[in-house]
Amino acid sequence: MATLNLGAMLNLGAMSSICCSRSCMPLASPSLGGTSQSFCRINKQYLSAKTVPISGRKVCRLSAIPQASSAVEREAKKSSDDSLEAAVKAIEFTGVHHVGLLCESVEKSLEFYCGLLGLEINPNRPNDKLPYGGVWLNVGSPSQMIHLMELPNPDPKEGRPKHGGRDRHACVSVKDVMKIKEVFDRAGVTYTFSQSGRPALFARDPDGNALEFSQM
Repeated sequence: MATLNLGAMLNLGAMSSICCSRSCMPLASPSLGGTSQSFCRINKQYLSAKTVPISGRKVCRLSAIPQASSAVEREAKKSSDDSLEAAVKAIEFTGVHHVGLLCESVEKSLEFYCGLLGLEINPNRPNDKLPYGGVWLNVGSPSQMIHLMELPNPDPKEGRPKHGGRDRHACVSVKDVMKIKEVFDRAGVTYTFSQSGRPALFARDPDGNALEFSQM
């Protein structure tokens, strides 16, 4: 608490009460090391008095006590909250543009995503402007993509849930999930079906990224 400039410190002596000025309500003298409070009508704030020993004498030090926000501050906060709420309501989402997945080798990942799933590289999204290898793959339309990024993966491959639905995953929609199953069966790719009974299956790419293929 900031110390007020009120004559700095007052000698208690034989005083039975103290005040910072005539504008302050009487304040009972605190015991040594104790504290008490009063209210200053001029400064419009509460004061704290604490008795401390200085040069063998009992001296009382007055300090300002921080108070709750004023009505103006509360109104400003309410106005700020209202502005934030209005800004949130003004947001308009248009869809999911892409999902970024980390991979150890782009070439190896393309064998899975292009060779098995038949996805095509988006030629309008070259990756040569980025400081790492990668590729953009169209998923159904050029406005929905998977971005493969050849970067170190901080997540371990071991210890992941066997069922991809219990791990973080990206979901893509397909017309017939059984066609995905047929390809995975022929290629020896491990997968699990949705545990909710939906026509969907989960699998992992060569880097352990979980993917959901949901029939829509």
